[in-house]
Amino acid sequence: MHQLWLSRWAPIPGSPRYDNAVALIGAVPVERVEALRAERQEEEEPICCHCLDELSARPVVCLPCGHTFHSVCADTWKLHCRLLGMKFICPYDWRDGYTGQVVEEERRGGS
Repeated sequence: MHQLWLSRWAPIPGSPRYDNAVALIGAVPVERVEALRAERQEEEEPICCHCLDELSARPVVCLPCGHTFHSVCADTWKLHCRLLGMKFICPYDWRDGYTGQVVEEERRGGS
Protein backbone atom coordinates (compact mmCIF):
# COMPACT_ATOMS: atom_id res chain seq x y z
CA MET A 1 0.00 0.00 0.00
CA HIS A 2 2.86 2.36 0.85
CA GLN A 3 4.41 1.78 -2.59
CA LEU A 4 1.05 2.38 -4.29
CA TRP A 5 0.66 5.69 -2.43
CA LEU A 6 4.20 6.73 -3.35
CA SER A 7 3.67 5.85 -7.00
CA ARG A 8 0.56 8.05 -7.18
CA TRP A 9 1.29 10.95 -4.83
CA ALA A 10 4.98 11.25 -4.04
CA PRO A 11 6.88 14.14 -5.60
CA ILE A 12 9.47 13.40 -8.28
CA PRO A 13 12.95 12.66 -6.83
CA GLY A 14 15.25 15.64 -7.31
CA SER A 15 12.40 18.16 -7.41
CA PRO A 16 12.18 20.92 -4.76
CA ARG A 17 8.99 19.34 -3.35
CA TYR A 18 10.77 16.00 -3.00
CA ASP A 19 13.78 17.58 -1.29
CA ASN A 20 11.50 19.48 1.11
CA ALA A 21 9.55 16.30 1.92
CA VAL A 22 12.76 14.35 2.58
CA ALA A 23 13.98 17.13 4.90
CA LEU A 24 10.68 16.96 6.82
CA ILE A 25 10.96 13.19 7.19
CA GLY A 26 14.33 13.51 8.90
CA ALA A 27 13.18 16.16 11.38
CA VAL A 28 11.41 13.83 13.88
CA PRO A 29 13.58 11.49 15.98
CA VAL A 30 13.39 7.73 15.36
CA GLU A 31 13.35 5.40 18.37
CA ARG A 32 13.22 1.65 18.90
CA VAL A 33 10.28 -0.01 20.63
CA GLU A 34 12.42 -1.47 23.42
CA ALA A 35 13.59 1.99 24.48
CA LEU A 36 10.06 3.34 24.26
CA ARG A 37 8.63 0.49 26.32
CA ALA A 38 11.33 0.87 28.99
CA GLU A 39 10.72 4.61 29.21
CA ARG A 40 6.96 4.22 29.54
CA GLN A 41 7.18 1.00 31.59
CA GLU A 42 4.57 -0.66 29.39
CA GLU A 43 3.87 -4.37 29.54
CA GLU A 44 1.60 -4.60 26.50
CA GLU A 45 2.99 -4.30 23.00
CA PRO A 46 2.45 -0.69 21.90
CA ILE A 47 0.65 -0.08 18.60
CA CYS A 48 1.15 2.38 15.77
CA CYS A 49 -1.37 5.23 16.03
CA HIS A 50 -1.63 5.30 12.22
CA CYS A 51 -1.98 1.68 11.04
CA LEU A 52 -2.85 0.17 14.48
CA ASP A 53 -0.38 -2.72 14.00
CA GLU A 54 2.01 -3.69 16.80
CA LEU A 55 5.21 -1.68 16.72
CA SER A 56 7.46 -4.74 17.36
CA ALA A 57 11.20 -4.02 17.04
CA ARG A 58 10.99 -1.89 13.90
CA PRO A 59 12.10 1.76 14.00
CA VAL A 60 9.40 4.02 15.40
CA VAL A 61 8.79 7.74 15.74
CA CYS A 62 7.40 9.28 18.91
CA LEU A 63 5.93 12.72 18.29
CA PRO A 64 6.13 15.43 20.98
CA CYS A 65 2.44 14.84 21.78
CA GLY A 66 3.36 11.28 22.83
CA HIS A 67 1.73 9.36 19.97
CA THR A 68 3.93 6.69 18.44
CA PHE A 69 4.08 5.51 14.83
CA HIS A 70 6.07 3.13 12.66
CA SER A 71 8.74 5.20 10.99
CA VAL A 72 7.25 4.34 7.58
CA CYS A 73 3.75 5.38 8.70
CA ALA A 74 5.02 8.72 10.03
CA ASP A 75 6.98 9.32 6.82
CA THR A 76 3.90 8.58 4.72
CA TRP A 77 1.79 10.96 6.79
CA LYS A 78 4.44 13.71 6.58
CA LEU A 79 4.56 13.40 2.79
CA HIS A 80 0.76 13.43 2.66
CA CYS A 81 0.63 16.64 4.73
CA ARG A 82 3.31 18.24 2.59
CA LEU A 83 1.65 17.36 -0.71
CA LEU A 84 -1.67 18.76 0.50
CA GLY A 85 0.00 21.96 1.70
CA MET A 86 -0.85 21.19 5.33
CA LYS A 87 1.27 21.65 8.43
CA PHE A 88 2.76 18.39 9.72
CA ILE A 89 0.29 17.51 12.47
CA CYS A 90 -0.36 14.34 14.44
CA PRO A 91 -3.24 12.55 12.66
CA TYR A 92 -4.52 11.36 16.04
CA ASP A 93 -4.87 14.61 18.03
CA TRP A 94 -4.01 17.28 15.40
CA ARG A 95 -1.10 18.75 17.39
CA ASP A 96 1.96 20.15 15.62
CA GLY A 97 4.21 17.21 14.71
CA TYR A 98 7.39 19.05 15.70
CA THR A 99 6.38 21.03 18.80
CA GLY A 100 3.30 19.24 20.17
CA GLN A 101 1.46 22.56 20.36
CA VAL A 102 -2.26 22.71 19.59
CA VAL A 103 -2.78 23.80 15.98
CA GLU A 104 -5.66 26.18 15.38
CA GLU A 105 -8.17 24.74 12.91
CA GLU A 106 -7.72 27.51 10.33
CA ARG A 107 -3.92 26.98 10.37
CA ARG A 108 -4.07 23.21 9.76
CA GLY A 109 -4.78 23.57 6.06
CA GLY A 110 -2.69 25.06 3.27
CA SER A 111 0.01 27.54 4.19
